[in-house]
Amino acid sequence: MLLQAIAADSGFVLAALQLAVVNGHLGRQDQVKKWCLYAYIQRDRMPLQQRIYADYINAVLLEFRPGSIKYLKQLIDLDDQTAFAHFQLGIEYHLLYQYDNAIPEFEKAIE
Repeated sequence: MLLQAIAADSGFVLAALQLAVVNGHLGRQDQVKKWCLYAYIQRDRMPLQQRIYADYINAVLLEFRPGSIKYLKQLIDLDDQTAFAHFQLGIEYHLLYQYDNAIPEFEKAIE
């Protein structure tokens, strides 16, 4: 369905980012790179929040993972009520064994 959405609207970058994530879960690194690059090329036309999300996905899937924290904090700076960003930040801290930082982010995600 994501491929069909992109075929219908080549500017639907969120679908491309979701394809990158799905392919990452399936271990298809070549497809991860393809869809991250597809989205990254279009980042100048994205609203700020989508651009930061694209940077976050790129950092998680293709770069050094702790760099992703920077992008999640930027998303939170834009809207501190975004449960997704708090939850993902909690996961990132958890993966780094920084539980004292992870717990408050998980709590904010469920508030």
